[in-house]
Amino acid sequence: MCCELPAAVARWLQLVEGDEPRACKEQHALCAYVRRVFETEDIWVDLPRLECYLHLARYFPFRQLFPWQEAIVALWLCTFRPDGLPRWKTFFGMLARGGGKDGFCAFCLTSPYNPVPRYNVDICANNEDQATRPVADLVDVLESPGQEAKLSKFYYHTKQLVQGRKNKGTVIGHTNNPAGRDGLRSGCVIFNEAHQYENYKNINVFETGLGKVAEARVGIISSNGAVSDGPLDDYLTKGRAILFEGEDDGGFLPFICWPPRNSSQRRRQAVIIGEIAPTQNNIWIDNSIRTVTIYVPKMSIFVRSRAGAHGFSVCIQKLNKYVRTVVRHISVW
Repeated sequence: MCCELPAAVARWLQLVEGDEPRACKEQHALCAYVRRVFETEDIWVDLPRLECYLHLARYFPFRQLFPWQEAIVALWLCTFRPDGLPRWKTFFGMLARGGGKDGFCAFCLTSPYNPVPRYNVDICANNEDQATRPVADLVDVLESPGQEAKLSKFYYHTKQLVQGRKNKGTVIGHTNNPAGRDGLRSGCVIFNEAHQYENYKNINVFETGLGKVAEARVGIISSNGAVSDGPLDDYLTKGRAILFEGEDDGGFLPFICWPPRNSSQRRRQAVIIGEIAPTQNNIWIDNSIRTVTIYVPKMSIFVRSRAGAHGFSVCIQKLNKYVRTVVRHISVW
């Protein structure tokens, strides 16, 4: 049993395995894991659907996805088990801010190319801006000069939602309030900035809307954060157990990336990095004192230099809900 790797996935594997640019150990482990799944499992890739989805990028300002983004579209949205269910129901993306493309995925899933009708995409976030941003980005695309007339044939939109005219699925943003959300009929639920979640209350309510539409999916996209023992810690622990301990994934695809910027910016600016934590950790630097405070569960690390600091790299790992802070490399000049 094996399935040939689609070209979009093969390109991403080649870049990571060749360290172009240098990738963290989680990315290397993910590549080995993906190769193993395609070599040993009875799965298949909907190549026509994948081609159509990737072709939609031409309507966006970026025009083309980065290799890792194309790979995620292929794995999460277009790879299936023999029974027709997604091989990976849940995508966990641990990225620096600005790295995700939740709006693009929602655009694909409500497009005429998704054969599952009324495939609603509900985006859950912690505040109004986070909740409405993906929809606002799609509205900008739909109203862009030179494309509005064409795209209006395929999508209907207001300032609050986007709907595929043929698919009938809608893209709507929701704030972090579970009240009144148990009546949703979601095809896909996307949780933005999951590091701010303190418990599973909101997550559980939104996920109850799944199962009423075929090909149910969950997207969890987050940067690093300071909430102790929250869902994000569980997701990281589960992801690393899959990548490094051979734990059964249960349809969970862990895309864990530790760059100083998001993966797209890293590719664009050719910044060579190792396993270092995103700059989104709560860090404060005083230019005269050069005091850096990194807040992690139950403890803080202070790095101080009156001589001036020109750079530092810190990698934070948490295993089994016990905080273990590992300082990989600190350079102070």
